[in-house]
Amino acid sequence: MQEIVLTDREADKRLDKVLKACLPNAQDSLVYRMLRKKNITLNGRKAAGNEHVRAGDKVQLFFSDETFAALTAGKAGREARAYAPPAGFPAIRVLYEDPDVCIFFKPQGVLSQKAKPSDYSVNEWCVYEARKNGFDRESAVPSFRPSVMNRLDRNTCGLMAAAFSDPAARVLSELIRSREVGKSYYTVVCGKTDAEGDLRGFLLKDERANRVRVTAREEKGAKPVHTRYTRLRYDGAKDLSLLRVELLTGRSHQIRAHMASIGHPVLGDPKYGDPAANGRFGAKGQYLCAFRMAFPACPIPGISGKTFETGVPEDWPVRLPDGAGEALL
Repeated sequence: MQEIVLTDREADKRLDKVLKACLPNAQDSLVYRMLRKKNITLNGRKAAGNEHVRAGDKVQLFFSDETFAALTAGKAGREARAYAPPAGFPAIRVLYEDPDVCIFFKPQGVLSQKAKPSDYSVNEWCVYEARKNGFDRESAVPSFRPSVMNRLDRNTCGLMAAAFSDPAARVLSELIRSREVGKSYYTVVCGKTDAEGDLRGFLLKDERANRVRVTAREEKGAKPVHTRYTRLRYDGAKDLSLLRVELLTGRSHQIRAHMASIGHPVLGDPKYGDPAANGRFGAKGQYLCAFRMAFPACPIPGISGKTFETGVPEDWPVRLPDGAGEALL
């Protein structure tokens, strides 16, 4: 006997729809026959299939292991092929992965999530990666799909976390929502900044234009914004500064807008940047990289208490001197 405990992701769906996704090789007639014969039950009782399930409901399948395997065979492989990256999609570097979670580096120019149906994003890549490696222990829960848990703008590169199982998705979602995951960024900005900065203000978002504005005083609809930075290097010949930035709040375009508001826009930024500087350096997108993710102790063993980091991207116009680490220059 197999048992599936349904979650919030299945809530309010019809039982027959859940079963069809769970048993992709089963004909509809077989599913309904098994329901009539009580080979499939809902919370230990006979079900018709038109019931709307709830989180916590238990579906029991009184099948032999061989029958269950046959009705679900090939599901992971089909999903892997269906979600395979298209030709020309940039290689994604994996820093860590196990059946629960994946920490990887998203290249610049790649979407975190689809903007239109024809797009291919790292969300689709997550399904491909999980199924390709056989990390499909949660595949019996039909509505769960491996997915990214934090977002980066298309032209921001850096570390992202994906959940490969439903329990991991719940944990990661709460950790990110409560800002318990420490995130740090590298960025290249125009001009010579102060050695350190602690920036506060209020951020007002224009949803229609997808732009934000930082103000010194609170306005209706504005949210507090807090950013800290440390200058790691200033290149006088190029008049560019390399910064390490910490977000004390998490707002849309926070780093880009906050740095622009003090006269040091992020190089390559098409919305808030300096067009002349962008053109001079041939920038194709903002020089902004989420280089560090630090996880607290948590129920996901592979990442509990661990920190993942990557370096300054190799093609950036300002880099740390060899052996300098993150010393202030």
